[in-house]
Amino acid sequence: MMRQTLAALVASLAVSSALAATDYPSGYTKCVQNTGATCTFSGTRSVALGKSGSFVYATFTNSVVCSGGNFPSNGFTTSAWCSYANTATSSSGGSSSSSSTSSSSSSSSSSSGSSSSSSSSTSSSSSSSSSSSSSSSSSSSSSSSSSSSSSSGGTSYLSQYGNPVVTNRFTADPSAIVDNGRVYVYVGVDEAAVGGTDYVMNQWRVYSSADMKTWTDHGSPMNVSTFSWAKGRAWASHVVKKDNKYWWYVTVEHKTKSGMAIGVAVSDSPTGPFVDAKGSAIITNDMTTHTDIWWDDIDPAVLVDSDGSVHMWWGNTVLKYVKLKSNMTELNGSIQRINLDWFTEAPFVHQRGSTYYLSYAYNFPENIAYATASSPSGPWTYRGIIQTPNFNVGTNHQAIVELNGQSFIIYHTAALPTGGDYRRSVAVDKLSYNSDGTIQPAPQTSTGVHGISRRLQSNNFSDRYVRHSNFDVLLDPNVTPALDSRWKIVPGLANTGPGYVSFESVNAPGYYLRHVGFDFQLVKHDGSDNFRQDATFRVVPGLANNGASSFQSYNYSDRYIRHAAFSLKLEPVANDTDRQDATFRIVE
Repeated sequence: MMRQTLAALVASLAVSSALAATDYPSGYTKCVQNTGATCTFSGTRSVALGKSGSFVYATFTNSVVCSGGNFPSNGFTTSAWCSYANTATSSSGGSSSSSSTSSSSSSSSSSSGSSSSSSSSTSSSSSSSSSSSSSSSSSSSSSSSSSSSSSSGGTSYLSQYGNPVVTNRFTADPSAIVDNGRVYVYVGVDEAAVGGTDYVMNQWRVYSSADMKTWTDHGSPMNVSTFSWAKGRAWASHVVKKDNKYWWYVTVEHKTKSGMAIGVAVSDSPTGPFVDAKGSAIITNDMTTHTDIWWDDIDPAVLVDSDGSVHMWWGNTVLKYVKLKSNMTELNGSIQRINLDWFTEAPFVHQRGSTYYLSYAYNFPENIAYATASSPSGPWTYRGIIQTPNFNVGTNHQAIVELNGQSFIIYHTAALPTGGDYRRSVAVDKLSYNSDGTIQPAPQTSTGVHGISRRLQSNNFSDRYVRHSNFDVLLDPNVTPALDSRWKIVPGLANTGPGYVSFESVNAPGYYLRHVGFDFQLVKHDGSDNFRQDATFRVVPGLANNGASSFQSYNYSDRYIRHAAFSLKLEPVANDTDRQDATFRIVE
C-alpha cells in the first residue's frame, strides 16, 4: 500500500475534525464500526482521515471498501491499512455501491514508526559537524515537509522553511555579498565535539541562494592550508568584490608570530577556488598595541566605497580601522582606533543611501548594536540594539545585505541539537528600517524568512494562549512579548510520520515544548531520543470540539497536553472538564 505523506494526513485531519460524530460530508464514505469491520481505500491519493465516533472518513479517488476486521483502537492510521476485499458495501450520501478492487495487504509499520519520507531539520541535524561534502549540492533551509492544514479552520500550520539555514553541520561567523541576483554567505565551520571547551575551526564554506529559501552548498573552497604562513584557527572572515575579483579576508593564527593575524585570498568566482593574494599576512598581532590579548586582531570587515576607496575594520575589545591600497593587499595609511562603547568584536559595515552603518557585537553575552556615519572614516554615532543575546551561546556575528529590495540580517545561534558556544548555526531573518533610516529590532527566530508560526488558543478560555515565560509554559492572555506565544510547528522529532508534530519556540530557536515529569517546560533540544519522544505529539480531533485539536503524547499515549490552573500539564483525560482543558485551536 502506498505510504501517505505527512502533509496529506495532517491536511485530512482538518476535515475529519470538523465533522460531528453523526454526519459526514458529500464526497466522503461512511463505514459503520460494527463487530469485525474495517475500512480500506484505494487510489493514488487516498488518505485516512481518522475516526469520529462510530465512523471513519476518508478521501478517495477510485473506490472505498468496508469489510471484515477491526478498527484500530487508536484511530485509523497509515499503519492500519489492511487487505482489500473483492466486494463490500459502503455508503456515500446514503447510497450503496460495490467495489471490485483487487486484494492486496499491507503490514508496513506500527503506528509509532516513521511512515513518511520527509524529516524535520531539527531531528536530523545532529549529524557530524566536520563533514565537508562535495560542492554544489542543494539543501532546503529547514523541514522538508510540505505545509498542511490546521484542524481548526483549514489554515496551513506546518512550517516548511526556517532557521538555521544549514542543518547538516555547525556553521558560524557569517559574512555575505550579493552578486548577480544571488546572496553568497561565507561561514566558518565549528568542528568541536559535544561538550568541547574551545573553537575547533579549520575551514570556511560557501552557501548561496536566490530567494533565501533554497540554499546551495558550494563546499569548502579554502582552508587554513591556503595560507602557508598560518597554522590554524579558521575564524571569522569577510568577502568583498572589486574589479571583477572576489577578495576573501580571513582571521587565522600566525605560524611564526604570536597571536591572530589577518590575510586575504582572491578568486575570479564567488565560490572559488581561492589562492593567497599576498603570500603573507596583512595584519599581525605585533602591529597593534591597543590591548595585550593575543586575539585582538580578528574579524575583518571590508568596504569598497563608491569612489573606489577601500576600508577595513577589525578587532576584539578595541575597534581598529585602516584604508587599503587599490591592490587590496597593502595598508594605505596608519591604523586608527575607533572608540565605541561596549564594542566587543564582529564589525560589519554597509551603506544605504548616503548613510554608512557599522554593526557590531556589543558587550557580552553579545548583543548586535549599530552606529551610523556620513563617511567610512566616521565619526560614528551609536544608534541602538538590533538583536539581543542568544539564549545559549555567548557570541554573535552578523552580516547585513539587501536582495530583491528586501534587507536581511545573517547571524549565528546555537539552535541545532547539541549546539552551544562552540557548535553554532547560521540563521537569516528580515531586517527593516524606519522612515528616518534607523534600524528596527530584528529578533532571532526559528521561522526565519519563509517559515510560518502559529499560536495555540485555549478552547475554553479563548482569550488565553500557550506561551513560554522564563522557560515555564503557561496559558496566558495579553502575551508580551507577543512572540512568546508563537510556535513553529514541525514534523514530530521522534516520528515524522502522519499526524505527529513538535513545537519549536519562534523567539527561542532550538527550544521546544517538552514534558518533564508531566509538567511542560521550554527546553533546548539536546539530540537525545528521550528528548525527541518527550517533545512529540499526535494531532487528534479536539476532545471537546471536533473543530479544534488535541495533542496526545507520543510516549504516554494515555496522556494529553492540557492546562490546569493555567499551567500546561501532560495528564490523562477523564471527564468533560479535562477534555475542555485538553482542546486547543491552532490559529494565526
